[in-house]
Amino acid sequence: MGMTARLPQHLVWRHSLLLNDFRLENDPTFGNNHLPGIQRTLLRGELLYRNNGFYAGPTFEVSPQSYAVDFAQTLYVDSYTIVGLKVGQQYDEHLSWFVEGRNLANKKYAAGTDVLKVYDPTSDRPFYPGDGVSVYAGVQYRY
Repeated sequence: MGMTARLPQHLVWRHSLLLNDFRLENDPTFGNNHLPGIQRTLLRGELLYRNNGFYAGPTFEVSPQSYAVDFAQTLYVDSYTIVGLKVGQQYDEHLSWFVEGRNLANKKYAAGTDVLKVYDPTSDRPFYPGDGVSVYAGVQYRY
């Protein structure tokens, strides 16, 4: 579910909300457990000041619940929140630029996982780490 709202003072709020409720149904081994490796909720958003082609403001990504890595639900990924900042400008219909910083607090988090039948702590390393502090910049010319 996504939404864009134009607010007073040249502010624009945007977000996308992902909701998942996937589960097994009467599985003989794992019952009605939720499917592993899938966040139940993921919210991404931004609040930007926009005026005359210029924009700037904070961004965020929130995964508010932990979720299982394995079907047996013995190991979970922690919830997390990361924040960023973006700035840019559209000069005309042809030329624009941007700079965006992500995970500015350098939060350590798992961005994804392997999906396992049952977690084995002696051999499995199922977590994919999220990026640390990162900065992206670009110029775009459309013709």
